Amino acid sequence: MNSNHFQNALQSDDFLVTVELLTTRSNGLDNFHRFLDDYKSGYEHTPGCPKIVAITVPQSPGGVSTLEPCTVLSEITPDLPSDLDAIAHVSCKDLNRNGLESSLKNLRTIGVKNILALTGDLPVDSKPVFDLDSLGLLRLIADVNAQTIAQTDPDYLDGLHQFQPGAGMNPHKYTLASSWQQYAKMVKKIPLSLNKLQARETAKKPKSRKSF
Repeated sequence: MNSNHFQNALQSDDFLVTVELLTTRSNGLDNFHRFLDDYKSGYEHTPGCPKIVAITVPQSPGGVSTLEPCTVLSEITPDLPSDLDAIAHVSCKDLNRNGLESSLKNLRTIGVKNILALTGDLPVDSKPVFDLDSLGLLRLIADVNAQTIAQTDPDYLDGLHQFQPGAGMNPHKYTLASSWQQYAKMVKKIPLSLNKLQARETAKKPKSRKSF
């Protein structure tokens, strides 16, 4: 994953699609292997149609414990086609700042560049941490990128690993004040997420569309 097909695809005019895959209840990777087998054997992009460019690996969605994205991606990375990238979800619910930094460095060691930075869902059966929120996580990612540059010999800066973060935005809130808070955070996230923002879609689709 030294190249970044996903980032290059964002510069195109194609309608891009990312596929979110979950581990099985027994923490198996069957869904990932099945999708990759189907992708390799039968997928071909037709010009003018949506284009699959990446798979995304969530981190304990809904607050239910699952395998860490780093574990999943270390297993499936050798099977990723050259035109398909991976996006790791990183959330703030289970780790403090130091833990999150370590998690990012673990992802770096396996070559993951694309990150979706999220506050995270409340854990189902344990206490949350939330030392940082998603905005603080984006700032941490920027700090880790800066540290990597500062610690690298200038002769080796070409091709240096740098995280490419994206952020989420949820306009579906119960009160107007909460919605405005989301919009205020969105404005702050845009430059830190390199202008990549994902709006949460629900049955109230018009609200997500109006956000943009």
